[in-house]
Amino acid sequence: MGSVTARLDSIEKENERQSKLIDSNERSRLRQEIMAFGRELRAGYTEMTARDYEHICGVFDKYCKLGGNSYVHAEFEYILRCKQEFDKTQKGENK
Repeated sequence: MGSVTARLDSIEKENERQSKLIDSNERSRLRQEIMAFGRELRAGYTEMTARDYEHICGVFDKYCKLGGNSYVHAEFEYILRCKQEFDKTQKGENK
């Protein structure tokens, strides 16, 4: 019985370690997606759609839920300012 308990403890620890690694990898992937979106905006790419902005907002939410922080928040603030400008132009086109 003791060896079974020890084995289960070992499996749980490995599972926790892998889960943290997966979260870390996902955070990195999401951070890169946010930063790439911001770079495209800064480079003058203006073909973003409402769906693109919705997607990146969802990505940022996931990033935050996984414990993401740092300079990505500043980049996302820039993206939101661009989104506000986008929303204004969309409203102007729909009149």
